[in-house]
Amino acid sequence: MFTDAPANVRNNFLSAARARFFSYRQQLFLIDDPIDEIFLMVEGCAKVTQVTRSGKEVVLRIAASGELIGELGLPHGSKHSSTAQALQDCEVLVWASGVFDATLRQFPVLQRNVNNILRRRVSDIQSRISRISSTQVASKRLAHELVDLANQMGRKVNSHVEIKIPQEALAQMTAMGLFTLNRILSGWETQGLLRVHRKRIEIHDSLRLSGLYS
Repeated sequence: MFTDAPANVRNNFLSAARARFFSYRQQLFLIDDPIDEIFLMVEGCAKVTQVTRSGKEVVLRIAASGELIGELGLPHGSKHSSTAQALQDCEVLVWASGVFDATLRQFPVLQRNVNNILRRRVSDIQSRISRISSTQVASKRLAHELVDLANQMGRKVNSHVEIKIPQEALAQMTAMGLFTLNRILSGWETQGLLRVHRKRIEIHDSLRLSGLYS
C-alpha cells in the first residue's frame, strides 16, 4: 500500500484511520453489505470467501498482516461480493470508504499501489483456479498452497517458518476434504517436512515441500 509513498503521505493517510479489533471467527463484513469501510490488516489474518449456488463456501484469498481487505475501486453504493472472517484475533485499521477514495485521488502514488494490489489479486485467484482445475493430485495442490502461504504470511521461528491458519480454511483453499488434508499432512509430518498444530503449521523443509509440485 505504501510502496514509494513519502512519509508525509503515509502519515496523512494513517491519521484518517481508526483501530478496530476482531476476535477469531468474527466477520469483518458480509456479502451484500454496503461497502462503507476499507480495512488494513495490522495483526492477524482473515479469509475472504464466496458461497456457490450449492451452498459451498469457497476461499478466494487469505488477507494477512499489511494487506487491504475489502473490494477496491468500486463506485459509491456498491455492495460486497464476498465475506471476510477473522481466522485469528485481529487488529485492523479502518477507513470510511469515502475518505479512502478521496485520499487516493489526492495522492496518485497510493492510487497506483492500489491498482497494483488489484492486479495481484486477480492474478492470484486465476493461479489458484488453474491449480485446482488442472492439478488432480491433491498433495501437489496442498504443497503449492503451503509454500505460497509461507511466503505471504509465514513468520520465522527458530529454524522453521510458522503459518497461523486453521486446517479447515486450508482445506477450502485447496478444494479437498478435511480427512484428505489431515492424511497428507500427517504423512509429511512423519517425513519431517512440517509439524501440525491446532491452528498453525510449522514448515521445517520448504525446499522438499517445493519439490513436491515442481
